[in-house]
Amino acid sequence: MENTLLSHYDDGRAGGTGGMKSMKIKLLVRLAVLFLLLFVSVLLTVAVTVRRQNMEAAKERGMSIADLTRDAITSLMAINAADKQDIFLRGMTDTYGVADIHVIRGAGVVKQYGLPKSGRTITPMELEVLRTGEKRDSLQETFSRVTYFLVIPYKAETRDNIDCLSCHADKSGSVLGAISISMDLTKDRFSGMGALLAIGGISVVFFVLGFLTVIRFFNPYILTAKRLKSALEHAKDGHFNDRVAVVTDDEMGDVTTGFNIMADKLNSTLSEVDRKVSILIGHGAVKTGNALHDTAKIVDELAKIYNFKRVIEKDRGKAEIYSRIEAVLGDYLGLDKFSVYEVNHQENKMIKIAVAGREYWCSEVLGENADECRAKRTGHDVDFQDFPCVCPNFALCDPGVAGDFICYCLPVYVGGGVGIVVQIVFEKEDFHRVKTLIPYIKGYLQEASPVLESKTFMEILKEQSLIDQLTGLHNRRFLEEIGVGLSSQVKRRGTLLGVLMVDVDHFKEVNDSHGHDVGDKVLQELSASIRNAVREADIVIRFGGEEILVLLVDTENDNSMVVAEKLRQSMEQKVVELPGVRLKKTVSVGVAEFPVDSDKLWQVIKYADVAMFKAKERGRNKVVRFEKEMWQDTGY
Repeated sequence: MENTLLSHYDDGRAGGTGGMKSMKIKLLVRLAVLFLLLFVSVLLTVAVTVRRQNMEAAKERGMSIADLTRDAITSLMAINAADKQDIFLRGMTDTYGVADIHVIRGAGVVKQYGLPKSGRTITPMELEVLRTGEKRDSLQETFSRVTYFLVIPYKAETRDNIDCLSCHADKSGSVLGAISISMDLTKDRFSGMGALLAIGGISVVFFVLGFLTVIRFFNPYILTAKRLKSALEHAKDGHFNDRVAVVTDDEMGDVTTGFNIMADKLNSTLSEVDRKVSILIGHGAVKTGNALHDTAKIVDELAKIYNFKRVIEKDRGKAEIYSRIEAVLGDYLGLDKFSVYEVNHQENKMIKIAVAGREYWCSEVLGENADECRAKRTGHDVDFQDFPCVCPNFALCDPGVAGDFICYCLPVYVGGGVGIVVQIVFEKEDFHRVKTLIPYIKGYLQEASPVLESKTFMEILKEQSLIDQLTGLHNRRFLEEIGVGLSSQVKRRGTLLGVLMVDVDHFKEVNDSHGHDVGDKVLQELSASIRNAVREADIVIRFGGEEILVLLVDTENDNSMVVAEKLRQSMEQKVVELPGVRLKKTVSVGVAEFPVDSDKLWQVIKYADVAMFKAKERGRNKVVRFEKEMWQDTGY
């Protein structure tokens, strides 16, 4: 019954908030990574493209310069102006931004004209071009400088009516030399980087705008997911009052609408279950705030209450039912301080059926006057929570004692009146727990009420069938019911059972002289006198006609004769006064003892009957003890 829902609910809410934050952070991180990858991809693509375009432009420009240089040198040589070559080359450097340009002589030209005056060392790439006759280029990049090298061969061939072999002693197609050009592309790289930065800046602007647009687009979904998460956490704890606003008209909106409809139906269904349970058991169950927990508890308890009713319906009597009620209160519900009282309406007193925690929880005055019990008198629950000691007969109503305890009494109607009162006593710190149990206790008691009523009526009917209607004494059928058990108990205890057969002397004369009505009155008076003359534990039975059987339970040896003689004397002195009639009657008493005279109870009764007839034969108004010679037959 302990309620841990609050801590569970708080933990669930904390976890839900973290989950929503995690979801938003994950979305932001993923979008940031995606945009970063796109940004880097764009920058790399632009950088590669710009570099490739710069290289292509540099190659084209280098080839153009090389071709122009080759043709110009050829023309200078054709007009015998070879000494102007250096001037031309310097001009080419200034005009086209070439870092350096050289004309390399091949082996044949060096052999024919000698080494050039510059004394410059030929690079490996230039030697490769002179050897293969194929152009070569390369790019050298450092952090601060970018240089492009291009070397093209100068072959012996006829070009534009100029025959190279007219000046060179070499064969056609041979490599006469090469033109080596180095170009500084650093400015091109910086201009490319500027373009790259511009494009990057523009991309960043577009990416930020796109990022913000996506975030704004997803915000309603994140907010809805957060609200759904919170509502589901509450629903898990049995709270179905949360509703989520529909902020989108797409699938998320459909999900939100579906959740709201589901919550409405669940709330309505659980409320209807609670209402019908209240109708079924006559009162509402205490709610913990967790609808699922409360409904499950209600259903579980209803099943147990139903099973409880099925079991007690098959119990043999009220004693077994009371025992099961005591077990429910103590063993199942865990109550350690309670009382169960049965109301005896005939004698207007309360009988203590069960008590736990101490010898008694109410004043013993209830055993004398049932109306002293406030719950029995009013027929309503008595709660000490608001009015301590509202019933002064609570055993702990002494000053300074009752304040530590709370008493709650529940009256149970049986057969149109309060038949049972269940008293629960608990300390103040247990108030909430016991208040939660009260509806279920009422459920058990309510189901027990009609069964107790049925068992009570059955006991009344059975008791009436065992009672002589004229005298109010037990009848012969009652003796048949208890005979075996009574004789077994006497043997087990090792005691004696005195058997007195009492017969009214000359009773027929009363009927003949005064009528059967007077005879009945006389028999009633004498029966009451005999009943009052013996102990409460003794059994008085109308055996037949005017014969009355008295069983003295656990009597002492030969004490039966003493009791019988006192009974005879009492009847001898008894005066029966009726309207117009004043009578005195005597009795004859036969005495036997079980198991002294026989170990068979019915045989001992027969012996007492034989002794009674001997008393008649000896003049009536006598007590005769059975002796063996009075009865010789083996049967009875």
